[in-house]
Amino acid sequence: MHGWAPDIIGAIGEPTTDAEGYLHASFTDSLTSRAAGRQGLGRIYTRSEGRDDQTTWQTRNAQHDAVLKWGRRTSGCSSGSPRSNEKDASMPDFPAFPSTTGGEFVAPSKDLVLPVGAHVDQLFRRTMTEPFVLQRLSERSYWVEVGVFATLFYVGEESVLLMDPIEHCYDGVVAAIESVTAKPLSTVVYTHFHADHIGDAPRYVEQARQDGLTLRIVASDMTARKLDAVGSVLPRPTETVAWPKGGFAFEDLGVQMHGFEWAAHTDDHSAWQLATERIVHCPDLMGPDQPPFWRFTANERFLFAERNLNEVQEMEWDFLSAGHANIGSRADVQFELGYYRDIRNAVIQAFEANPFSGFIDPSQGAHTAWFPAQLAAVAKDAVDLMRPKYGQYYGFEAGAPSNAELAAFTVFAFR
Repeated sequence: MHGWAPDIIGAIGEPTTDAEGYLHASFTDSLTSRAAGRQGLGRIYTRSEGRDDQTTWQTRNAQHDAVLKWGRRTSGCSSGSPRSNEKDASMPDFPAFPSTTGGEFVAPSKDLVLPVGAHVDQLFRRTMTEPFVLQRLSERSYWVEVGVFATLFYVGEESVLLMDPIEHCYDGVVAAIESVTAKPLSTVVYTHFHADHIGDAPRYVEQARQDGLTLRIVASDMTARKLDAVGSVLPRPTETVAWPKGGFAFEDLGVQMHGFEWAAHTDDHSAWQLATERIVHCPDLMGPDQPPFWRFTANERFLFAERNLNEVQEMEWDFLSAGHANIGSRADVQFELGYYRDIRNAVIQAFEANPFSGFIDPSQGAHTAWFPAQLAAVAKDAVDLMRPKYGQYYGFEAGAPSNAELAAFTVFAFR
């Protein structure tokens, strides 16, 4: 990125802007778009209370310069180009973290299959500075991460299968696919209904339409029901597989779906096995090569999370594609299970040190403050107990407090 377009500079590139400049920069010239813009302006300027402070010319210039610096940094790697291990001098230093499993770190490659148990090196730096990170997992299967979202694609004889049209990642995913094949993308899978993993589906549908194709969208019938139940605006599956065990064929590849009867992440959560490839794709099960993310990867029903991990561990696979973080191995699942056991024990110990009686305070005027205060104290002590073993790993300090509080509530509520 080398700067705003001249017409945008002309519209809003002055200390004082007007309504027409805002409309030109923020909306198209269609009558519908301009009408929507004027409605927005009306809402902005009729509000008299609770308004944000007006930005200054200096602030706007600083934001402009920061965007340009980011654009120059991230636009220098075209699809399929070789990746350098050299860090961009304009980027801050990225801390190095040890492997959670003691596994090997290797540079990503679209040509060389990843050794089982290895992780992609410098992953956080790469995702912050490159349009995509691509790693081959088999003759036909590839793992790709764009930003902090990862997915999997399979190159068939005639076309490409994509596991999850991850949101806001269309350009990077398509560039990664085009760096290894010119075959069209014909099929996508919805592994569960959360929009961050399937939110780009409309773009794939539209591109298929432009190519004269009807995009095949496969999901479990549980996911299809969830999309209807929440009134999702996303495209519906064109075919479904039976819950909790089902499958479908993509050319000569068989894909098996294992739905979790007692699912932790969301009740339509499932693991999809590319059997002949020895790969399982299960977004949000865990984050390989790091301690668990916020609330154990945003689990809705944490009580069953450990059970789901054990179910996946019993399947036949060499590589785990988990939707975030690195490429997983069985050692990663074992690390995660060990973390679960340790945080449960830490929480039990912290409860003993923070009995509920110590938080009863009638002067607060409501009993509703007492239990949250106890949970917060238990979570803090549990994190302190976990830190000597896990504090060295990527993301521990950010994820551990919410994980400890979730584990604390589970220990409190279930016997």
